[in-house]
Amino acid sequence: MAPTLELDGLENLDRVAAVAESVMPAVVRLGTGAGVVQSAAFGSGVVIRGDGYIVTNEHVVEGLEDVRVQLSDGRELDGSVVGTDHRTDLAVVRVDAGGLTAIDVGDTQDLQVGMPAIAIGSPFGLAGTVTSGVISGLHRPIEVTTEEGSQRYDDVIQTDAAINPGNSGGPLVSAEGRLLGINSAILTRGQTPANAGVGFAIPAETVMAVVERLIADGEVRHAFLGVAGSDVDGGAAGDAGPRQGAYVEEVMQDTPADDAGLAAGDVITGIGGAQIASMTELIGVLLRHEVGEDVTVTFRRDGERQSAEATLAERPEDL
Repeated sequence: MAPTLELDGLENLDRVAAVAESVMPAVVRLGTGAGVVQSAAFGSGVVIRGDGYIVTNEHVVEGLEDVRVQLSDGRELDGSVVGTDHRTDLAVVRVDAGGLTAIDVGDTQDLQVGMPAIAIGSPFGLAGTVTSGVISGLHRPIEVTTEEGSQRYDDVIQTDAAINPGNSGGPLVSAEGRLLGINSAILTRGQTPANAGVGFAIPAETVMAVVERLIADGEVRHAFLGVAGSDVDGGAAGDAGPRQGAYVEEVMQDTPADDAGLAAGDVITGIGGAQIASMTELIGVLLRHEVGEDVTVTFRRDGERQSAEATLAERPEDL
């Protein structure tokens, strides 16, 4: 007989209810016009700082300077868009209010597939909707179709917690009620934008790095190393090579990677102290670094571990 697996997360409905109760005060509903309830456009957001700063998706507030914000207690406030970042689909809104309940931010570095996940938001305008599931995948690259064309997002979290239109900008949280990511996109079938059991969230570490820069500067300049490549596989790394990392297929000329002496065939295994298991993960880690920052790049060349110093540049708009 197989051993009994005891779960203290989503098998216990009381646990989900407790998490929802603790997180709900930090979740807001966004709209335009005279009021949120009357608004034709709905989205979600989460209070990231108690002095009035709210994070949501860029596509929720795209083209807007002002929005209406409905707090969990029903109060409606005028909000202003502090800044947006198209590359990560993140935005910051500020309301003139203090003493707000801010969400606790978690650490996704130890997140594993199968761990519980809870999504909170306003799908179809239904405020305070709670859905639960698990982490289905990590470090996913996805491509989303927008009115302007397609947009690629790197290093996102996949979940089967139901996410529908209106959930955008709301939090994905752990069984402890800590922010794991901001719900951003869903995989759909056909032309109907409804949940198919595959949703995606921007990781909390990326969220916090982008939010801090938006609050400080109103915009984000993204760091750039200057390599192109793929994930390591047996063919790329060779039998004696590393089993994980970012396999460098090209080093772009006159870039930080070029200046640091990286070459095609190298396998990047770390940057700035963070371990790198794939090319997607490398791109995600770079999102959390600053332009002009000096970082140590660790890599393997011909089976030998090496390191080099690189000063990160600004990522070109066309890349």
